[in-house]
Amino acid sequence: MIRTLAVAVSTMVLAGCVSLLPEPGEPPRIFTIRADTPAAGAAMPLSQTAPVSVAIPEMERAVSGAEIAWRSGGELRFLPAAGWSARSADLLRSLLVEQLNAAGVTAVRPGDGSAPGFVLNWSLTAFEIVEGAGPLSAVCSGTARLVRTTDRTIAGQITFSETSTLADRGVTASAEALGRAANACASRIAEHARGVLAAPAPLSAGRS
Repeated sequence: MIRTLAVAVSTMVLAGCVSLLPEPGEPPRIFTIRADTPAAGAAMPLSQTAPVSVAIPEMERAVSGAEIAWRSGGELRFLPAAGWSARSADLLRSLLVEQLNAAGVTAVRPGDGSAPGFVLNWSLTAFEIVEGAGPLSAVCSGTARLVRTTDRTIAGQITFSETSTLADRGVTASAEALGRAANACASRIAEHARGVLAAPAPLSAGRS
């Protein structure tokens, strides 16, 4: 289930601004990415014996920090006077933990205390605004693997790619579109993980 994404702005945004360039003296605009907790209809928790530990996503170093990335052709640049409230890699992991728990999968960060039964490793090939021949869009894409901690075998794997068209060329529209794309990716991973964990365990050799 995909929920509405909230992008919080920690400073006042000037209404109607569509330029990528800030006005002189304009304070930085800081954004964060989070999934709204649904008021009703959350998935029933799975009867897991151990939680899923969610790793930090592997990303290109240039886009894993607090800057908002914009790619045009072969050039990667960053939006001026704007950024994320923390490293994008940390925000994305927090988002995925929220999405997993909302999908009924008990998910934690490494070191949260419980011994995990699975580790969710994921990598992003894109998390940026892409300007090209098509509509100006935010892109989030990559792969995720659910790995058993007992024997390091892969329980499930998914490749995902989500886009969200920008409402305009402004900074706020850029952050909101990236948030929507990230939320859609996290939701797909969470739904996949729930399906894997909810499936009946295979019978051991020699059993019928």
